[in-house]
Amino acid sequence: MSDRMEEKILNRTKAPSLNHVKNLNCWGWKINDLSIMRRMPSLRVLNLSVNDITSLQHLQDCHQLVELYLRRNKIQDLDELQYLKNLKYLRVIWLSNNPCVNIDNYRQKVSLILPQLEKLDNQKIPKRDDWEDSDHESEETNNKTTSKGKHASGNHKSRSNPKTAKPSHFTSKLNSEDLEMVILKAQEQVDKQDSIETHGSDNLDTIAEIE
Repeated sequence: MSDRMEEKILNRTKAPSLNHVKNLNCWGWKINDLSIMRRMPSLRVLNLSVNDITSLQHLQDCHQLVELYLRRNKIQDLDELQYLKNLKYLRVIWLSNNPCVNIDNYRQKVSLILPQLEKLDNQKIPKRDDWEDSDHESEETNNKTTSKGKHASGNHKSRSNPKTAKPSHFTSKLNSEDLEMVILKAQEQVDKQDSIETHGSDNLDTIAEIE
């Protein structure tokens, strides 16, 4: 398996050896083992989207890595990012459509594990100080809301609840159509990104990326 993978990578990149590979697109290769990446210390841009990856352990020696694309894999735990914390040049990572993105405070936790990052899932990632300011503001807002709730509960005057107007059929139809448009636009963005990852990285790979 390792020999076949090596041959496939060298055919794609036109590099004389794995040690010389700088840009690699493995989009949709059905990869679940990244051990061969230990033999590619020169990697700078690595696309591993749409595979079966569960662990990032074998990327910890790719010290030149700048961009890492991992969309639509099977990474369950953000602790896998600990293997990347010593990659000082890493600036961009995509993790969307992995189980780990459903974890509470996902973006904040990624930022704390990998403070060198500039972009996460194609969005700029806030600095640690920004997260702390945001948490402080959120805590103040919650305290004010709790205080208002206690004040309101002390008021013994009963108030009748106003009747909620039922949305018209026309309004419901518009909302459904608007929702459908949002879904369609989101799908277009996903398809566009898949195309970029598939063909854009291919163009990089065909260039002689040899020192």
